[in-house]
Amino acid sequence: MRIPELAVIPLLLLLSLGPVWAQDAKIMDKIIATQSISVSEAAYLVFAASGKLEEDSNSDQAYALLQKLGWIEAGNDSTVPVKAAQYAYLLTRSFNLPGGLMSALFRSPRYSYRDLVAKGVFSGDGDPDDVLTGVEAVRLLGQVMDSLPPGAHP
Repeated sequence: MRIPELAVIPLLLLLSLGPVWAQDAKIMDKIIATQSISVSEAAYLVFAASGKLEEDSNSDQAYALLQKLGWIEAGNDSTVPVKAAQYAYLLTRSFNLPGGLMSALFRSPRYSYRDLVAKGVFSGDGDPDDVLTGVEAVRLLGQVMDSLPPGAHP
């Protein structure tokens, strides 16, 4: 018997949320429902899960931290959809994930994406310029968090 895709989404979200579960329900509902998660929403999701931002913060504070850390190009709009490579970069930097030689030499979204494809987090047939849905962003975050050693995240 095949389970409809829509029935699997709530289960995936429950299994992958971990510490993210405590985040503000309104923000999480908005993120999960969106067809193209914004840069600020992606930053909020990852920073709250990695402990870089308090869970009661908001996406504007997350975007401000993203700029302060210098992990985004100056002048970017916080409401533009996040691309897969940008999200990969945010994940690898926030969780200090080890990468390959090119990542060590040149920290960039491109090499972060390649590293996470090699680790099986992102699909090998995906495109680094793809825009992520909220459900995809939460699923990818869950995969990264599941790959961490016990006690490695808040």
